[in-house]
Amino acid sequence: RVIGARTDSPTLRIRPRPDDNSAGIGRIGVEVYGGVLLNSWLDRDLGVAGQVVMRDGSSFLIHSSGAVARIPQLAIHLDRDVNDQGLVLDRHSHLQPIWCTLPGNGRFVDWIGDQLNTNADSIASWSLSLFDISNACLLGADNSFLSSGRIDNLLSCWAAASALSASTPQEDTALIVALFDHEEVGSDTLNGASGPLLNRLIEMIGESCGSSKSDLYGSLGRSLLISTDNAHGVHPNYPERHDANNAPYLNRGVAVKINESQ
Repeated sequence: RVIGARTDSPTLRIRPRPDDNSAGIGRIGVEVYGGVLLNSWLDRDLGVAGQVVMRDGSSFLIHSSGAVARIPQLAIHLDRDVNDQGLVLDRHSHLQPIWCTLPGNGRFVDWIGDQLNTNADSIASWSLSLFDISNACLLGADNSFLSSGRIDNLLSCWAAASALSASTPQEDTALIVALFDHEEVGSDTLNGASGPLLNRLIEMIGESCGSSKSDLYGSLGRSLLISTDNAHGVHPNYPERHDANNAPYLNRGVAVKINESQ
């Protein structure tokens, strides 16, 4: 019995050479990762989190304690048609976060070094993302809404891990939670759901139990895999975007999603 989910969410990833300057303001070069709703990143206080790899091969996780950057929207006085014609953003020029006004604008790698209390020259590379530093919260007069970033799809990861920890071990059943990265970009990586990891794990479990190939195939035929993700609930301002006879309403229970394109 397998529950599958994904760990990644749409975000802005910091480039390997991020230092940039425009109008005397330091900017961080970023690249869009996944299906980002671009305008949702404007005018938010953004932190930095991820992994840093050192030249000696060691690695560290960092998570800024406060806001580091911001992507300011153009003032309406300079874009008076925006409410009538809509906001159009160029991801290569309009989404670069501002982060300092230091003379020369400083180097991003020096900031990383300060976070790790190490010399910036000892840093080889990083995998860092921006994130909205606002905390998750319950919202509404009845607290019936959960407001948070990265619900899609860390919510499913939490549900799967909670189910596994609350389950009772069964002698004839392997209970597996498979949490994969890179769904936002196609899942076709070593760490993605299309990679070999889950198949190899199941084969190793079978071998450890003394199962033959035919036993394994028979077990797979009797198995169940639930692919867990979020369903887009009906938006009260855009009800026409859903099929009225199959519309997922908020707080009405679990949604079972079927796609005839498989």
